[in-house]
Amino acid sequence: MDNLKVSRILQKNVAPILSVYIDQALTLCPKEVVDYIGDKCIFISCSRDGRPWVSPIKIHFKDGVDYFIFLPCQIKDMEEKKRNYFILHEVAHAYLKHTGENVKKDDEEAKRLAESWMSE
Repeated sequence: MDNLKVSRILQKNVAPILSVYIDQALTLCPKEVVDYIGDKCIFISCSRDGRPWVSPIKIHFKDGVDYFIFLPCQIKDMEEKKRNYFILHEVAHAYLKHTGENVKKDDEEAKRLAESWMSE
């Protein structure tokens, strides 16, 4: 799958090695997911407490970004399968347009979707 569109967006927002990891994970997703993420999300490489999380943006930027996806700094130390799951789980939250209003339900949905992408 051609992730060039996503890579260009990511190169501006994360360390180059994280961009490689994100691209690797996104190769497991359907094209429409990659396109959505490329158009609507920005990845940032660390969160406040070191955990991954997705933040919906209440104000739409000119370029149409709807979500920031914050990845933990420690992601570079993870085994590839775990790293892919972490990234895809956060991508699933954005793709499903989760708002954080029902954390338990949202987390279960994102888990199922990320696992389905990894099993295809």
